[in-house]
Parts: sequence; structure tokens; C-alpha cells
Amino acid sequence: MKKTTGLLSLFILKVGVSVSLFAQQPALNGSSNALEILSVTVDGKSLPLHHGSEVKLGAFPRNVTFGFGVNTNIRKAPIRIQARLDGYDNAWRAGNGEMWLDMRFFNEAGDQISHTTFPVGGESPGWTGSFESSPFKHRRETLVVPAQASKVWVFITSAGPPATLGTYVVANLAVSKLSSNSAPVVLLQPPLDKLSGVGSNQLVPGWTRDGTSLNMAKIVKAGPDLQTTAFAILDENVVAHAEWRNIKETAPSVSPGEQLVVEWNEMYSIGLGDFRSVSYQSLPTGNFRFRIIGVDTLGRPTGMENSLAVIVTPPLWRLPWFWCLVVIAATVLVFGFSRYVLWNRMRREVALLKKPAGPGTGAFAHRP
Repeated sequence: MKKTTGLLSLFILKVGVSVSLFAQQPALNGSSNALEILSVTVDGKSLPLHHGSEVKLGAFPRNVTFGFGVNTNIRKAPIRIQARLDGYDNAWRAGNGEMWLDMRFFNEAGDQISHTTFPVGGESPGWTGSFESSPFKHRRETLVVPAQASKVWVFITSAGPPATLGTYVVANLAVSKLSSNSAPVVLLQPPLDKLSGVGSNQLVPGWTRDGTSLNMAKIVKAGPDLQTTAFAILDENVVAHAEWRNIKETAPSVSPGEQLVVEWNEMYSIGLGDFRSVSYQSLPTGNFRFRIIGVDTLGRPTGMENSLAVIVTPPLWRLPWFWCLVVIAATVLVFGFSRYVLWNRMRREVALLKKPAGPGTGAFAHRP
């Protein structure tokens, strides 16, 4: 009986220790230490950092740089990092990643002779992190067919800066040729509205996926009530890219000098996967908080966050106690000077009184 009781007590003790150790383990997702603020430099000088503390930048910091990154012990890193200095920034800062719609012109031999890109970056107006609730932005561009061109291909691609990550959605894409004598002639219009499915395996007649990671090129439903079928690039790989393009066999024929109109609707959330520092120039006096958060492919917060209190101290002449000292010092100086003037006057008067009378003065002075 005692042996059984002893084993039961040992089992309870082990369970308690295990639970205690488990409770002390940091969560991998959404942990406050998943992101790290690694450095703060002011005018080229690195300031010491202590976990959970604040950093004082001194007065009039002209060039302040915050360095940050992902904790190497966290297995699942955020797709992108955004930074913000609360009390100073009005919006989150992110890396300047770009995706674009690219018009490429080829000659009869199939060689590319020219291309024109229409880049996008940051977030489209009204972006909410959802295909359903984010509005499309209409875009219309014109260009002239270059010399020797005979075919035009359209690329929707994330092959911008290598570390570009995010989402680019293109709908209602159409390429038309302008004519002075008649209505515009439509050269290219993807049949997306006729598709019944979505995803990375959906086939589009006359179009194909390309790039180093084909599964990031998808067909999605977007816009109000998800009624619009659209091309999408969902790039979440810093070493790969994806794209949609029309195929060579059905590429529209063009002639040099023709004017083309390209129209489409777009929405996007784009950044950089290697965004690791942000700089500020001439910060004003005040108390701020520097924050970093992780966001996913759609720009939605992942729950990973870290922050640091930042204090820009005022100069001495803006501190109340400094002016108190100035007033006290001025008072002491004025009082001391007045006392000195009074003392000096009295000293001279005493000296005059002590001065002996000269000849021919006094009551017994000789009269002629």
C-alpha cells in the first residue's frame, strides 16, 4: 500500500513538473519574442538595448535607424515585417517590393525587342486583407508599338525585386488597338468569366503559368460578394516568383506605330521579405513607441509583435528646472551686484569722511 502511494505521489510530482515546464515554453506562433528589435543607432552611434526597457535618443537626434529581424528559434517566421513609430508615423512602413503588369513585344523571329512595365507596390486603396471586402482599382494605360514588333505578350508577374512578397490580383484585363476611323479593336481579353473553378490548377484558355514556382499563380474570386474571377499572384517565397502570361500561339498581332490601350482592375498588398531596418530623420522631442509586426501574404497581422519605448529628451533650455536655475542665478547675480554697488558707495563715503581736512579749513583758520 505504501509502495503504491509512493508511486502515485511520484507520478503526480512528474506530471506537475511537466505541466510547469510546458507552461514556461514560449509559444511559437503569436509570441511577443518571435520578432526582435536588434539595434538602435543615432548619428552612426549604436545605443545599448535591454529586453523590455526603453531607449533614450538624447536631444535633436538627426539620423535614427532601428534594426530588427526574426528570432532564429521561431520555426514559423512571418511572411513580411512592418514597422511603425507610434506618435510619429501615420501608417505602417514596409519594404518597397514591386509586382507589375508587363507588356512585352516580340519580332517575327520570336525575340523580345521591347517591354513596358506598369508596377504596383504597397497596398491598393481600401485594401482590407480580404479579396471579398477590398475594392478593385481601375487602371488604364496607353503605349505605342515599337519598331519591328509583330506580337505582344502580357505578363502578370512577381519577378520584381528578389525578396518581393505579397498578393497581386488582376481582373477584367483587356488590350485594345485604337483607330481614328472606327471603334477600338479588342486584341486580348481573357475568358475568366467562363471559368467554373478557382485555384492554382485552373486552366485558362490562351494563358499559362510561368516562373520558378507555378503554384503561386492562381485563379481567385474577388470583389464584392466574390463575383469577379481574376488572375492572382500569391507570392510567399523570397527566392521564387510566379506569373501569368498569354501563350505564344495565340498572342495578338501588332504593327509598329499602333497605339494600344491596356485596361484592367487591380488590388494588391505587396512588401519585402528582407525588410530589416527603418530610418528617421530629425525626430522631435517626445515619448514614442517603436513597433514591429509580422503580416502574411495578404497583409494580415500574424499576431507576432515586439515594441520598444523611445524617448527623445528635450534640450536643457526646454527643461523647467533649467529655467528655475536661470532665474535663481539671475536673482543672485542682481542681488550680489546691487550689494556690491551699495558696499562700494559706502566705502567711498567712509573714505571721504576719514580724509583729513586740508590747510585753511576749520574754525581756527588764519584770516588775513
